[in-house]
Amino acid sequence: MNPSWPEPGNAPSTCSEGTLDHELGGKHALVTGGSRGVGRAVVDRLLAEGMTVSFCARDRAGVERAVEELAPEGPVFGDSVDVSDHAALTEWAA
Repeated sequence: MNPSWPEPGNAPSTCSEGTLDHELGGKHALVTGGSRGVGRAVVDRLLAEGMTVSFCARDRAGVERAVEELAPEGPVFGDSVDVSDHAALTEWAA
């Protein structure tokens, strides 16, 4: 670990409380890998900001589960898409 980095869990954060206040409400975001991990955290945050979120991930069951869990937070749409398939990704994003 780089000695100049903060210890895990002690990193300063400007967005850990409340909202980012970037006037994102009413806008629509596209997120890849949104059913779990970092992508899911991004979807969570964007929904908290009042955005409509469309996300994709490869695992259809994971997408369906995430949509079900996230639906109470705001307008969210999920699709099973493999982002390595350029044509499929382009069609999804259109």
